[in-house]
Amino acid sequence: MLMKLSMKQLFGLIKDQNPYTRCVGFLYIRYLCKPELLWHFLSPYMMDEQEFVPTPSTGETITIGEFVERLLADQNFYATILPRIPAQIDKEIQKRLLLVPEKRQRRKENLAHLNDFVIDRPCYFFDALTLEWRKATVVSVSPESVEVCYYDDVEPLYK
Repeated sequence: MLMKLSMKQLFGLIKDQNPYTRCVGFLYIRYLCKPELLWHFLSPYMMDEQEFVPTPSTGETITIGEFVERLLADQNFYATILPRIPAQIDKEIQKRLLLVPEKRQRRKENLAHLNDFVIDRPCYFFDALTLEWRKATVVSVSPESVEVCYYDDVEPLYK
């Protein structure tokens, strides 16, 4: 690609309201970003639930999160071959991608039961860094998320 975007321009694309504009930004990242930074830039959008039809020929509706997941999981984007991700980095990305469907399902269930989350109530959360379930306390609840507090010295729930 001949045109280099600034970070401001790139984030303008991926934060746009139009899903097709956003996808152009995600494709730009996938094609031009250093492989070791792909997860950093794309993972925040894995749970994005904005729906769109990526190609009229199939009529399939997917979410932005699923689109981003496919960019990392697959080496092809329709008939185009995406740049190769080095094996060590790809292995780490694929390991993290295994958790995404469960996270989506848990998010959906948690949002359906948002009234069950009360400030100062104990709960459990999945720590993506240690890949373990941990005890926590609900700190705040909003229509889109639940914020929890946990302590590092607490033993993990499962090993």
